[in-house]
Formats: sequence, C-alpha cells, structure tokens
Amino acid sequence: MAEWKKITCAIDLSDASRLAMESAADLARALGAELTLLHVHETTPMSAVDLLVTPGGLAELSAEETEQTLADWRASASERSGRRVRSVVRTGAPAAEIVEHARDEGTDLLVVATHGRRGLARLAFGSVAEKVAKQAPCPVLLVRSRTEPEEDSASGESSWYQPV
Repeated sequence: MAEWKKITCAIDLSDASRLAMESAADLARALGAELTLLHVHETTPMSAVDLLVTPGGLAELSAEETEQTLADWRASASERSGRRVRSVVRTGAPAAEIVEHARDEGTDLLVVATHGRRGLARLAFGSVAEKVAKQAPCPVLLVRSRTEPEEDSASGESSWYQPV
C-alpha cells in the first residue's frame, strides 16, 4: 500500500461529507497519518440590491456559525482518528480550491464525498468529486453516500421536476 501520511478530507458539512470524514479519520488512525478537514466556501457575486438589503454583521454571523460547526467536526474526527485534526477554510470554486490545497500542502490522499446526483441534477450542478478526481495531484478516495439512488434513469428523476 502507498505511504499516505497526509490525508485531506474535503467537507461541505453535508451528511455525505460526514461519511467521507469518518472514512478519512478511520484511515488516519490505521495509517498513523495526519488529517486535515478542508471546507471551501463558495462565494456568489453580490448585486447592488444585496448590498442595500443585507443586514450588517450577517457575513460575520455566518463565519462564526461555520467555525463552530467545523470545530464540532474537528472534535469528532479527532476522537475517531485518535489524534489532533486541523481544519482549513478556503474561498472559491470548490474543485479548484481542493486541488490547489492538495498541491500546496503535499497531500498524499484526498477523501471526497459523492452526492449521487445523476441525469439532469448532475448536468445542472456538475460533480465536484469528478473534477477533483480528474485534476488531483494525488490519489482520491471517493466515498459514496448510503442514500444514493439505485437506478440511473432519467424517467425516475423526471418526477422531481414535475409541477405539483
């Protein structure tokens, strides 16, 4: 097996990324590797209306909530891995930031969750995991969600977009 001493787990704070974090923590424990949780905050361009109607301090509140949530995830990963876990927050396009972090930090293994989007949802949202797997400078472990759809059919998915 490869010598993986630096593991980075990309998390978006979803249930799917919780599974990825647990897998990464288990690997870190088994391999004696250091673990970093990477959260990418994707920014959206603000309009003039956003600037006028956004209450002051909202961005700080969101940052504080994110930091508290990350602290909880770090504690959980530390307990599971049996060692100190660090977290990093970056801002930008998730796939690009994950790949850049792996290069900058000399990551030996990236752990990324898949959300199981298929068909139209995948076309609309793309796949961060797929982009990371294609561009990463190191091996990528994709952790599938336990709730991913079993079939890959557009007919079943089309009911999601029907008017009620």
